[in-house]
Amino acid sequence: MKRKLIYIALVLGGVFTSCDDFLTTESESRFVPDELFANESYIRNAMMGAYTSFGSSGLNSPVPYDLGIPGSDIEYGPEPYAVGGRYEISQLYPNNTVTISGAGQGSWNNLYASINRMNESLRTLENSPLYQEADKSKASMMTHYHGELITMRAVLYYELTRNWGDVPFFVAPPLSESEYVVTDRNIIQETLIEQLIAIESLMLDRSNVPENVERITKGFVQGMIARIALLRGGYSLRPAGYTGDGTVIQNDPKWGKMLRRNDWTEYYKIAHTYLKKVYDSGQYALITVDPRTPGDRFNNPFQYVFQQQMDLALSSESIFEISNRQNGGNSEWGFAFGRISNTVGSGYPAQSYGQVRFTPAFYYGSYDPADQRRDVTITMVGQNGFGGEVLYEIANKGSGHVKGGLGLNKWDVSRMAKPITAMRRSGINNCYMRMGDIQLLLAECEATLAQAGEGGYSLATAIEYMRPIRQRAFQANGAATVQAKVTDYLAALTTADQVVEAVRNERMWELAGEGYRKHDLIRWGIYADKIVAARTEWSRLIKEVQAKGYASFENGNELPDYIYFKYVQKEDLPAGFIKLTATCTVPDDGSELHALSFPGWRGNYDGWGDGANNPVHAAVKGLFKRLDATPEGYIRHVWASGWYPTFDWADFFAGYSDADYASNKPPRYLVPIPLTTVNKTEIRNEYDFPSE
Repeated sequence: MKRKLIYIALVLGGVFTSCDDFLTTESESRFVPDELFANESYIRNAMMGAYTSFGSSGLNSPVPYDLGIPGSDIEYGPEPYAVGGRYEISQLYPNNTVTISGAGQGSWNNLYASINRMNESLRTLENSPLYQEADKSKASMMTHYHGELITMRAVLYYELTRNWGDVPFFVAPPLSESEYVVTDRNIIQETLIEQLIAIESLMLDRSNVPENVERITKGFVQGMIARIALLRGGYSLRPAGYTGDGTVIQNDPKWGKMLRRNDWTEYYKIAHTYLKKVYDSGQYALITVDPRTPGDRFNNPFQYVFQQQMDLALSSESIFEISNRQNGGNSEWGFAFGRISNTVGSGYPAQSYGQVRFTPAFYYGSYDPADQRRDVTITMVGQNGFGGEVLYEIANKGSGHVKGGLGLNKWDVSRMAKPITAMRRSGINNCYMRMGDIQLLLAECEATLAQAGEGGYSLATAIEYMRPIRQRAFQANGAATVQAKVTDYLAALTTADQVVEAVRNERMWELAGEGYRKHDLIRWGIYADKIVAARTEWSRLIKEVQAKGYASFENGNELPDYIYFKYVQKEDLPAGFIKLTATCTVPDDGSELHALSFPGWRGNYDGWGDGANNPVHAAVKGLFKRLDATPEGYIRHVWASGWYPTFDWADFFAGYSDADYASNKPPRYLVPIPLTTVNKTEIRNEYDFPSE
């Protein structure tokens, strides 16, 4: 069982003060007394306070909630797309209406408040005799403390530069308003890389850090060097007046230009170097074996990755998790990011909102039907808050809950080792970096550098980095499936373009719902292409369903106008049936057992007690093949037929139209700098965002 970080309220109560915005020109040094860093135990307590500030900076929410996950070609939010609403950013500012308050402003303020605290803590630590006397030629706890603060600050600027672009950059608390100027993100990112490389060898490995996955370790520093290098080496939106070199793929005199700097391969090489260090370290490993019994039901190591997180247990695949305390503060994992519970407040389980929804095209048409990641990632059923199961509506028309579309299934409070009934209190950590991501980034670097003609990199090596990820996605289906879907599939990748595209797809299938896809598309320079392609596909599905009652996909699936279900009471379920279903190994023979079991990874926790007065399980038929008639005993449930009359496909990314794409405009994915900052400084917004 992993240890939760200790929050030292008494020691740290006077160390860090609240901050309404980052425009505080008076140094906060008086809030970090030098004597607090004169004793190592005090330094450790202060570090715990730094982690508290780091975790409350917005990295748990709202950065992933509003800026990170919704807004890709496969992921969106559950509520209708209203101009000026919370999805304005992910919808790319419909009708050019840009509201720069709310979540964007709050995240900006919190990120800079945390940066100020890191800077002040660094100043005080660096002045401490204990740090000054430490041997800087080798890793120790003292050099590790210093590296943790450097790394936390780097993470905060990483989020700022990929979401806001060019921003003010401080490596010490600002003392006057003259310091509030925008710094080119290249300079920020290059400085961060240099700083992290300088401290990387002075960091301790995971095995030597007490709190382990909830503390920054050498592996996380190496991973962050790679992430920032790939951000620096990728495409990004620049102001219209930007004069730096680079390959421009989209340009507009108001919205700016999408480009990648000419030296991008140098940063891919840096990323490759440090990703390889993580890979070779032996400190982290993919989970490739599911240890649970019975083996025929829980043979899905991919799901076990997230089960460990739900059980608040240490995972060999996690490199760094941002700590959340159970029953002690908001915990978005399980609430905003998890399987939905359609209740209000407390319940069985408590309300889970479901901020992440998936397009039907991704669920039905992108995943291979044999891919064991699909049903772990996406579900079409939620919970009713009384211990029972309830079907979603795939229409994007409700205020969250089951009306908002296909939901994220990787986290589910019902699947916790100790399920809870208190809303936003799960304690499930935000896994900010895991080995599945790192290994696929390594495959990407290897393939992309080989594609660019750089010596020493090969497509064959990239494929071998990707192979274990794909292997575990299909291994539960037997040797024949592995031969076809892994061995033969990878052997057919013979060109650089094919390998690069395969790695990109694998990242999509592996990491869906975890906050990677949107920013991957941006740095690859294909965000606009994927927006238009997704909208075109959505339009096709609607037209096909209207015309013939279903839409078809190349993988053989059909998206039907209706599906069919019946509710089965707990006492009527087959003997030995697992209420929280696992991997479905039952052949699709049309039986009731198959209807109850497939898709897997849904159902109900069976131990709520007397308060759960509706312990029912849904049997579902016709989900992937349209049925001509209602099966006996089943109820017809509105599916795609309830979606197309209420959804205008043109509203998907309404702020970036087909006409914008045709005229070579770039999508404005960045967040405007808040007016509270603009009004107090000489800083001005670019990209046709308001500055008054």
